[in-house]
Amino acid sequence: ENGVRNALKRLKESGLLTDFTWNGKVQQWKPRAGGGRQLLRLTERGQTWAEMAFKVTALPCELDDMVQKHKGVEHAVGILEARDWLAAMGFEVDMEPDARLYDEADPWGARVEPDLTATFQGVLWPVEVQREVHERNGDKWRKAVELYGRLMLITLNDSACEKQVRLLQAEMRRLGWPTGEVIVCSLEALERGDGSWTVLKR
Repeated sequence: ENGVRNALKRLKESGLLTDFTWNGKVQQWKPRAGGGRQLLRLTERGQTWAEMAFKVTALPCELDDMVQKHKGVEHAVGILEARDWLAAMGFEVDMEPDARLYDEADPWGARVEPDLTATFQGVLWPVEVQREVHERNGDKWRKAVELYGRLMLITLNDSACEKQVRLLQAEMRRLGWPTGEVIVCSLEALERGDGSWTVLKR
């Protein structure tokens, strides 16, 4: 860990890497309480060096568009983390899924727009990376299950996941909750790879 930290420090001092900033402030990834993780990007000099040294084409920083689209760094990084962990597990991930309308004849009407979709063995899951766990999201969860028959909710950490499960259990007892399946897990659990998934069905 110290070796990686020291190497990143030298690359920053050499002008090849720099901190990712948003609204003029250096950003970190903090999925749970405690210290944050650095968010770094290649500088223009770093892009040129990487292309020369490794014979690759340096791509634009994917966080630039993501933070604009999702209006914040925390949610954007959470979605990218979910994408990578799900892909590593064998899911086919779509980062730009089409919105699903309640009424195809009403293109401006109610819709579900998941953060991403993940397909495994022919089954497509709408995925919401839940940055803020709150009961006011209950209507959004219900609509997703109603239109897709299933939903995957991914929280940033284990503590939020436990709260999310309790809220969902209460929501699913309400009159009118559609038949379907909800999977809940956390980015922490995906990182550990311990299979800590909670499956809720009705």
